[in-house]
Amino acid sequence: EEEKDYWRTTSAFYNKLPAFNSTYVFAPPVGKWDDTSIMLSADYQLSADAMVYARYSQGFKSGGFNGRANSPTEATKYDPETADTFEVGAKTTYLDNRLRLNLAAFLTKYKDFQARVSGLDTDPITGLPAPVLSVINAGSLDILGFEIEGVAV
Repeated sequence: EEEKDYWRTTSAFYNKLPAFNSTYVFAPPVGKWDDTSIMLSADYQLSADAMVYARYSQGFKSGGFNGRANSPTEATKYDPETADTFEVGAKTTYLDNRLRLNLAAFLTKYKDFQARVSGLDTDPITGLPAPVLSVINAGSLDILGFEIEGVAV
């Protein structure tokens, strides 16, 4: 279980325009998240020079709050991100261990992917556009890949 408790304040001071001075207090509620993740792995030795394997693992990144919030618009709360990863591969050697060739394919499926996003808001004091940086749960994301590794000595 993970608990996050955060408080801070940001102040902006303008020497020539004191009417634009401002302070923003960021005090989100305490957040609590927990997770149990598993990892399963199996391998099989085909011969003295070749092994194949398969692996499944889960990952978890807890939720939180945008700790860089300087306005209510940026004060976003986001949920945990989870990932399921599948990998299969082979590790082989040839020519009396003078050549090694490893192959792997993987797929990672993210849910509630946490992304830092930017945008524009209107400053309530000046009425001017102001940059906004927030963290949101951007949705699902899949990463598919293949890897070849070779070493010759």
